[in-house]
Amino acid sequence: MKSIRIISILSIFFFTMSACEKNEENQLPPAFMDSYADVNECLSFPPLKGTQPDQDQSCVSYTYDGDSILSITHFNSGFNCCPEAILTSFEIRNDTIFITEDDSLELCRCNCLYNVDFTIHNLPPAKYVISIEEPYVPEEEKQFVFDIDLENTAADKVCIDRVYYPWREL
Repeated sequence: MKSIRIISILSIFFFTMSACEKNEENQLPPAFMDSYADVNECLSFPPLKGTQPDQDQSCVSYTYDGDSILSITHFNSGFNCCPEAILTSFEIRNDTIFITEDDSLELCRCNCLYNVDFTIHNLPPAKYVISIEEPYVPEEEKQFVFDIDLENTAADKVCIDRVYYPWREL
C-alpha cells in the first residue's frame, strides 16, 4: 500500500514536471527592441522618397512576420535639430506596447523631423495597442495611439495630422 502511494506521488511529480517543461518550450523569451535613426540631417520636404508622408503628418508603418518580429517605421518624428542620438525604449503592459522616443544633448535651438525604425523581437501574434510618446508634441496635440491586430493584419500604415512646429513652419 505504501509503495502504491509513493508511485502515485512520483507519477504526479513527473507529470507536473513534464507539463512545465512543455510550457517553457512553447514560450518566447522576453521581448526586446532594436531601433535606428539617422541624426545626420533633418528630413527635407517635399519628400525625396515616395513612402515619406507630407511634413504635416506623423505616420507609423509596420510589418509583422507572422511569428515574432514586428518592424515599425515612425515617419516624421520631431526631435532637436542637433541631437547627439535619438533614444528609444519600450515596455509591454497587458495588451499595450508603450514606446518612448527622446533625444540626447539638445545642441541646437531648433527642432526638425526624423524617421525612426524599431524592431520588436519575440512578440507573439495578438491584438495590441501601440502608444508612442514623442518628446516635442505639445499637450494640445493628439498623442499617437492606435490598435494593431497581428493575428490578422501583417502590415498597415497609420497617420495623424500635426499642426505645431516642427510639423508646420513657424
